Amino acid sequence: MRDKAWVILEMTQKGEDEARAGRLRSLISQRSNFPECDIYIPMIRTGKDPIFLLEGYLFIRGGYPTHDYVQLKRTPWVGGLMAKIDARTGLISSGVVSDRHLKEMIKKADNLGGKFQIGDVVDIKAGDMMGFKGEIIDWWMNSEGLRFYTLLIKMRSVEIIVSVDCLSIEG
Repeated sequence: MRDKAWVILEMTQKGEDEARAGRLRSLISQRSNFPECDIYIPMIRTGKDPIFLLEGYLFIRGGYPTHDYVQLKRTPWVGGLMAKIDARTGLISSGVVSDRHLKEMIKKADNLGGKFQIGDVVDIKAGDMMGFKGEIIDWWMNSEGLRFYTLLIKMRSVEIIVSVDCLSIEG
């Protein structure tokens, strides 16, 4: 079982570009011993343009050998390891964030987006359907703890169902 802490790494510009394209987790996993499920990039998609919640950084679950994290600096996607390595033990001694603290950061981002109920009518402020009004017909939380909504947009000749994140709508 992996550690309940997350090691903080700094992305290069190429890393940020790959994250925006949705490929970074897969690329890092292919080049390392880290499974995709243990790599977290604090980013949400709002239509075409993703928003970084903590721009320039990614998190990898702790508990792997220190060498595995250090090796990522040799890739074009990771510029630095925010963690410090204890020379005595060779273990990461700081530059990590607890699982609880990371979830608190995600919850704060979710709260910035507001909380709506089924039946509420909201304005879409980002993404492909920006400018339209929609009625909330369902909501759920993704694996990172961000709230998403399913909206019904009624037009004169068509009804459209879309899914948007909490930061893409306002009441």
